[in-house]
Amino acid sequence: MRFVYTVDRVTMMIRTYSELSKLKTFKERYEYLRLGGVIGADTLGLTDI
Repeated sequence: MRFVYTVDRVTMMIRTYSELSKLKTFKERYEYLRLGGVIGADTLGLTDI
């Protein structure tokens, strides 16, 4: 079961090893683990300065 929640327009997913171990291919595991962010983009902590 995946836990997905949204905080201020940011969607976060809690990933677990038990779910990851059920995936068979490298591509499935990669898609499950990838963050999808942009290198150099502002993060929540940076905007609080």
